[in-house]
Amino acid sequence: VLDCVVRVAKEEGPTALWRGCGPTVIRAMLLSSSTLGIYSECKERLPALMPFLCPKADSATTMMIGTTLSSLAANLLCTPFDVVKSRIQQMPVPVAGQPPMY
Repeated sequence: VLDCVVRVAKEEGPTALWRGCGPTVIRAMLLSSSTLGIYSECKERLPALMPFLCPKADSATTMMIGTTLSSLAANLLCTPFDVVKSRIQQMPVPVAGQPPMY
């Protein structure tokens, strides 16, 4: 691993180690915040919507259903950002004087 880091820094410059960091951080923020927000709402609303399955907010079934719903929604929300993130990370380094591909 260390050899790879050294070679990339020598061949492409030290800034190449951080290429794609911005889109990755943005995607991680979106995924985490949407998962947390949706899970919190599910924990509050599921006992009222499905009292037979989720008797209270801290029950295991409420947590399991809330986690499943929040993960599904968060991943659906973040899929387009994953595509953009991957394209930016795999984008070839532009030749001097040419604009970046994306």
